[in-house]
Amino acid sequence: MNKFYTIIAASLMAASFTMPADAQSKLNMQGTAMLEEYRAQKAERIRTLGLKAVEAEAAPREGAIVMLNDGENADCLRRKGFEVLTDLGSIVTVVVSMDSVQTLVDMPEVKSVSMGGKKRLLMDNARQTSKVNEAHSGINFGGTTTKYDGSGVVVGLMDGGMEPNHVNFINEDGTRRVKRLWVYGNYSAVPSSYTTETSISRFTTENRTETHGTHVAGIMAGSYNRSGKYYKSATATNGDIPYYGVATGADIAISCGNLSDECIIDGVEHIIDYAESQGQPAAINLSLGNNYGPHDGSDAFSQALDALGKRAVICVAAGNEGQDELSIEKTFSSNTDELKTFVYFNSAYGYDGIYGILDIWGSDSTPLTVTLSAYRTSTRTLTTLATFAGSRSATISRSTNSSVISSGSMTVSAGVDANNNRYNVYAESNTLKLASGYRLVISVKGKAGQKVNMYVEGNSTFCASPSGPNGAALSGYTKGSPDQSINSMACGENVLAVGAYVSKTSWYTPSGSMGYNSASGFTKGGIAPYSSYGSRFQGEQLPHVCAPGSAIISSYSRYYVSYCNSNYGFDDYGTPSAMTATATNGTATDYWGEMDGTSMATPFMTGVAALWLQANPSLTIDDIKDVVKRSSITDANTTPASRWGAGKVSAADGLRVILADLASLGSVEQELTADNLSVAVTPGMLSITAPGASSLNATLYTVNGVAAAQNHTDGDMLTISTQALAKGVYVVRVVSPTGSVAKKIVL
Repeated sequence: MNKFYTIIAASLMAASFTMPADAQSKLNMQGTAMLEEYRAQKAERIRTLGLKAVEAEAAPREGAIVMLNDGENADCLRRKGFEVLTDLGSIVTVVVSMDSVQTLVDMPEVKSVSMGGKKRLLMDNARQTSKVNEAHSGINFGGTTTKYDGSGVVVGLMDGGMEPNHVNFINEDGTRRVKRLWVYGNYSAVPSSYTTETSISRFTTENRTETHGTHVAGIMAGSYNRSGKYYKSATATNGDIPYYGVATGADIAISCGNLSDECIIDGVEHIIDYAESQGQPAAINLSLGNNYGPHDGSDAFSQALDALGKRAVICVAAGNEGQDELSIEKTFSSNTDELKTFVYFNSAYGYDGIYGILDIWGSDSTPLTVTLSAYRTSTRTLTTLATFAGSRSATISRSTNSSVISSGSMTVSAGVDANNNRYNVYAESNTLKLASGYRLVISVKGKAGQKVNMYVEGNSTFCASPSGPNGAALSGYTKGSPDQSINSMACGENVLAVGAYVSKTSWYTPSGSMGYNSASGFTKGGIAPYSSYGSRFQGEQLPHVCAPGSAIISSYSRYYVSYCNSNYGFDDYGTPSAMTATATNGTATDYWGEMDGTSMATPFMTGVAALWLQANPSLTIDDIKDVVKRSSITDANTTPASRWGAGKVSAADGLRVILADLASLGSVEQELTADNLSVAVTPGMLSITAPGASSLNATLYTVNGVAAAQNHTDGDMLTISTQALAKGVYVVRVVSPTGSVAKKIVL
């Protein structure tokens, strides 16, 4: 019987090694590593518990992003029993049992399956320097002054550590500005939905140990400017708290919780569906990211985000690794040329070994030769741990290399990616620690003219010395660089990548004055030293623009502050004594505190985008990028452009550009309003007319916010067929170059 179990276990372990060396992998390398680890664990459980006991267990369920071949749709997945979460046409997110992954991959309708992706969480002076205060006060154009606060726009975010009932998101009359809330659990890709003011008002937080989302939302759209206590000097001031955000009049929709790729995509789509059901444009913030990935927009997550970016303005943080030596780019000069580097881990991050991800991408489908070795410092010799030159998976650990590995493991998968036809070696290290006196070396060889990009994420950097970043470099070894530190999820076509600059260098708390040391690179008006930058594989330099990101004061979750206060040492900067402001919220106290990062700069830009959408609801992501280029502030600090993009965002100057563009259209086309829009319902047909419009785009939504039908015309009349639709109440949203109108209709 034991022999039978051993045969079954061995077959499980071997299952991932059956791919031909030159085959293209439909399952991404990260998913392959996940499947490899699951099969190894299952094989071990079979050896320990027996086949019958293990078969009785429910396999774990994971989310996946599936890209379908041309002409296919999500119905093919439903017929196979897969649970569809998000349907974007040829891109679908699903929940799949780990035992059914191979079935999904083997479907002929499926082009690729991506699994295992998970993103991490990356206003006083800021409003002034970016001319938001001017926009709030009013922009005079053509003799008319208009105030802009994001009214008529939905702003949203996917984040963690949310307190949606913070007083920063409550109007003076007590009504709540958060209109929708979707919460994703740690082990579920299906959210809990909160769709009424009553249900939202009863919600506390999804994570007491985090406040990132509350801070981000406050920058983007917080509106509390009423009584409280705050510090702008060593002495507390009782008065109107000045730390409100940008889009103070916008409606807010929040997705939060599990930051796996499929949950992020689903959460963003929920926000867009809601905005469209209300007939409003949407600006969405993603202060999330990772450094690994192809950086070309081809991965399933980026393509899904691009599809959503056609329906809303999505702003993505550039990343906070602008000082980290985590990337290497090299073009091989000959077939014998070699790239070698040490992977050095920093134990200060809390792991006694290499923890995180190593990702290597070739410029085409030709396999690279990637070797992992142990470098012995006393003899300067290398011991090979594993070599990858085709499509295969392997795990290195003490059981495979006992003489040089002390503990931990690293699972490696290699193959040609189905989405971009580039060779990829992906490694996930679970605290791999080499024996004393050994250091991990990665060497890569390729053909002449082939380019390789390497990224490391976690607690490690690339070094030219076995002693670490500050050691003497060895001949022939390459150190890492921050030059390609840009967030991989910022590399899509239809997103705006946002970097950070320093608008303030000090702030006050009950404990006294706080601030940055100028020697650390924080100069008022200068680039934030941590702000990531780099280029897409296609050559476009990122970020697109920078916004204030350092010493930003915004709302903190009271649940987080309480947790920090009760758990000494968890985060001293999250305790009440570190807060910059407080205000009463019923019987509770709400807080404001400091954070920095491109996570703070991005919601600032998202809020500005909402002001711009208020001025022109039909702006697309390409329009927003154009306004950024034409209106951003450039000064003595905004060089080099590789770090700044267009410069410092200017809300007011951007509004002037938009209003001027509308004025040029207005000479021949009037503003689209409910009064000049005609919607006629006839059997099987919806007829829409807006006299004088140069173009119309109309979408019909169910009351649940699901798009049911759509049409476009380069004129002032169009029709939508309703023959296939059920009877009932719908919302039609019509967009022209001069406005957006939503009307309820009954079929």
